[in-house]
Amino acid sequence: MTRWVSFALATALLLCAGGCGTGSGEPRLAPRHRFVDLLHPSQPSAYLPVATLLDERRYVLQQHPVATLVSGLQRTVTLDAHVSLRPKLPKTLAGSSRIILSPSIRLRSGRKSLPALVARVESTGGEVTVPVELDLPRFAVGSTLTLAIDAVVPPEATQGSLETPPVEIPAGSRLEFGIGILDAARDQGRVAFSVQACEGDDCREIFGETLDPRAPEGRGWHDRAVALDAYAGRSPSLRFETRLLAPRPEAFSLPVWSNPTVYAPQPRARGDFNIILISLDTLRADRLPSYGYPLETAPFSAEKFGKEGVVFERFVAAATTTGPSHMSLFTSLQPSVHRITGISGARLSPAAPTLAQALRGHGFATAAVTENAALDVNRGFGRGFDSYAENKSLEVVVAEGHIENTFTRARGWLSRNGDKRFFLFIHTYQVHYPYTPPAAYRHLFPEPAAGFEPHPGLPASRDPALYDREIRYVDDQIRWFFRMLEEKGRARDTLVVLTSDHGEEFLEHGFAGHGPNVHGEVMHVPLMLWGPGIPAGRRIETRTGQVDLMPTLLELAGVPQPERLMGRSFAHLLAHEETSAQRDEAPVYGEAWYVKSERPEQPTLAVWVGWRKLIRRSTESGFRYHYFDLEDDPREQRDLYPDAEKETRDLKRLIDAYSDRTLSARAALMHQERATTRPSEVESSIDPDRDEKLRALGYLE
Repeated sequence: MTRWVSFALATALLLCAGGCGTGSGEPRLAPRHRFVDLLHPSQPSAYLPVATLLDERRYVLQQHPVATLVSGLQRTVTLDAHVSLRPKLPKTLAGSSRIILSPSIRLRSGRKSLPALVARVESTGGEVTVPVELDLPRFAVGSTLTLAIDAVVPPEATQGSLETPPVEIPAGSRLEFGIGILDAARDQGRVAFSVQACEGDDCREIFGETLDPRAPEGRGWHDRAVALDAYAGRSPSLRFETRLLAPRPEAFSLPVWSNPTVYAPQPRARGDFNIILISLDTLRADRLPSYGYPLETAPFSAEKFGKEGVVFERFVAAATTTGPSHMSLFTSLQPSVHRITGISGARLSPAAPTLAQALRGHGFATAAVTENAALDVNRGFGRGFDSYAENKSLEVVVAEGHIENTFTRARGWLSRNGDKRFFLFIHTYQVHYPYTPPAAYRHLFPEPAAGFEPHPGLPASRDPALYDREIRYVDDQIRWFFRMLEEKGRARDTLVVLTSDHGEEFLEHGFAGHGPNVHGEVMHVPLMLWGPGIPAGRRIETRTGQVDLMPTLLELAGVPQPERLMGRSFAHLLAHEETSAQRDEAPVYGEAWYVKSERPEQPTLAVWVGWRKLIRRSTESGFRYHYFDLEDDPREQRDLYPDAEKETRDLKRLIDAYSDRTLSARAALMHQERATTRPSEVESSIDPDRDEKLRALGYLE
């Protein structure tokens, strides 16, 4: 028996000690036929068709090609309030003769969508362009606004039909799907949706509904379920039809079917649990009582995870900012490999499998509820999620209580999908600067904890007391979320993982915020697990990193691990008590890609081995090193490198080897990407609010 199998077996026994979930006899719904996958069998999973309605992206049966035509164009509105443009047609829309334009503008008062337009493509001198004649609101005369235009290719006909191959329908099955109409067709009128079950030439309607996108209640996704009891034991094909009612000349229709899937009851196996991954953006570990903080910033988490679950005492972030750290959580690749190192530019390679893809491929229903900005779906963060919902509002940053909207949306998804095996990712910026704790929390922590007195140079807006109050507010939201899990009966069969992407610096090393420094206040983040089979009250001292979480969750869930993961599963640490002699001293690495700088000497690198830590910064004249003994100096205040060059030789070799290894891994990923058959570009819609949110979060000047 191999070492991996031994660990997997030990973990399976651990998770089933005393029973797992609600027992192996109680069935749950499992996907028997996913028609998006079935109708696109040769398409790489990274390029399954998608569509977005009301900032929620889903997989769909058929995609209407969408691309950015104009983005971030500033104009001062003249007296006639008219704009004439002739942008080039994106290559992804080549061959289209008619384009639907979805314009929007941003003023100081916010974003406003304008009516959709129909434009004809023109070719002049070998250049394909789209003439745009746009009337702007007259109230904006004299103002400078930002213009953005999405381009959508409409189907040639106002009705469409897609039919699946014949599929076997087990007893107790039901068909689930979502229906909706892209916003660009809002003014086109009502669309009839129909599902028919066909056996030969005999087709019978099993679902019919009409949506009117002109009314608010007709917009967004509408989830539906149809019992298939009448077809149990038979093998019909399913036909999905749409028809624009009362079409006019030049009319068009943009209907979409999301995630149509036949679900069937399946006996629940032991160890068959759900996963909820909660990421509290910008939460440093040492401000939590579970990690020794004297103030009661998170009493519920300390009780729930500290006493009933497992606390990983030395969990290390892969990077110092939101995007690269989260992508390392999702891919088990270091930032230098997955290339999501800033706030724009690179997208995740289609050759890099994600945690959500792996779980979805093993029968999990997958969903994410995020607050956008650095986790922009267009950069690959939505890969593998059946539903990727983003709160794109700028209010997420400047208003109080935005976490409540995020958790409410997550609870809504759980209420609709809790009878399946699921993976749910929840992300919030509530702890992120600017700190806006609700009024009910403003009386808390009037005096700083001993040893945590704020630096006198901090501005009032960066007062750590505000940060602590935000943490307490978030802790209360987690308390209420757990209460809902228990009320819905989901707590007993759900593994909950609580973590963060990076921490926050309060001038401990000359900086307020996060980005350029890889010191402990930014790199030491919480990781706590609670759920079926997780040992209660365990504290694990072995140092682990964010790239280790994906392989761990996959092993615990019994899901095969993709190739080329850079992390190592630590599931075996949950199966037995660790001792100092057994502690794994494998190196852990971190990177700093400072998004406000284009300096070529990035990234700054750090390596941890046991209690030793070495930092390497690039300068114009070469590398500069800093060395810390974390056992004697946990806050990294005494740089020992000038007198410890001999003691750090092995650490320097590790960092050099890490640079070579990540470069090689990145090259291999790019080679595999070039060999991947790439269909037409996936949906890529613009987000005029993203830069404003990134600016409010402090990532842009």
